[in-house]
Order: sequence, then structure tokens, then C-alpha cells
Amino acid sequence: MKNIVDNEKDDRQLEEDERQLEDDQRQLEEGRQLLEDDGQLEDDERQPVEHEKQLEDVEIQLVEVDNEKDDRQVEEDERQLEDDQRQLEEEGRQLLEDDRQLEEDERQLEKDEIQLVEGAQITTIAFSIDECRALEGELVRKCLAHTDQQLTQKYADRPSVMLMQFLL
Repeated sequence: MKNIVDNEKDDRQLEEDERQLEDDQRQLEEGRQLLEDDGQLEDDERQPVEHEKQLEDVEIQLVEVDNEKDDRQVEEDERQLEDDQRQLEEEGRQLLEDDRQLEEDERQLEKDEIQLVEGAQITTIAFSIDECRALEGELVRKCLAHTDQQLTQKYADRPSVMLMQFLL
């Protein structure tokens, strides 16, 4: 009987141990859950930090991209400025050449005007000389004609005067 009592004690002890084991398993499971929750909490706490780091990295990348774009734009602006400067220099040289050509054209125009004036004066002088000669000849003829008429009237009866008229 002692065995039976011992067995009952053992059975009770076994049941007690099983309940204790179940409690321990529950506590272990709760502990695991707490650890898991704690790990998740740590992950959740780390996640904003990681997101913040990711955001910083993205911001840095955006700044780098913006800087690269700005650098490319600056380089393009510098090339355009150099092109504009070359074009302005070329236009300046062309304007200087045009100015020199204009001065040369003005000097040539002055020479041409002088030649025209001299030519007109020469033509006027030549015309005046020819006109004077013509007038002089006309005047001489008129004078001779008048003189001849007077002589003819005065000495008409003389044969030598008639011979002179004939010769003239």
C-alpha cells in the first residue's frame, strides 16, 4: 500500500510536474513572444533610423544630381559664353574692316569728286575757249562784212575793190 500511496504521490507529483511544465512552456512561449516583440520593437526603433539614413542618402544623391546638372549647365553656359565672345570678336573685326573700307571708299570718293570738278572745269574752260574762238570768228566775219559793205558803198565804182570782194 505504501507503493500505492507512493504511486499516487508520484502521479500527483507527475501531474504537478506536467502542469509546471505547461506553465513553464507557456512562460517560455510568452518569453519568446516578449523577446520577439522586443526584437520587433528594436527593429521598429531601428527602422526609422534606417529610413532616416535612407532619406539622407536620397537627399545626398539628389543634391549630387542637382550639382551635376548645375555643373553641366555651368559648363554649357561657359561654352555658350565663349562662343558668344568669339562671335562678338569676329563681328568687332568685321566692323573694323568695314570701317577701314568705308574710310578708303570716302578717300576714293573725294578723289573722284576732285577729278570730276577738275574735269568739269577743264570742260568748261575748253568750252569757253571754243566758244570764244567761235564768237571771235563770228565777230571777225561781221566786222569784215560790215567793212566790206562800207567799202563797197564808198568805192563801188573802182575795179580794184570789186576784185577784192571777189577774192574774199
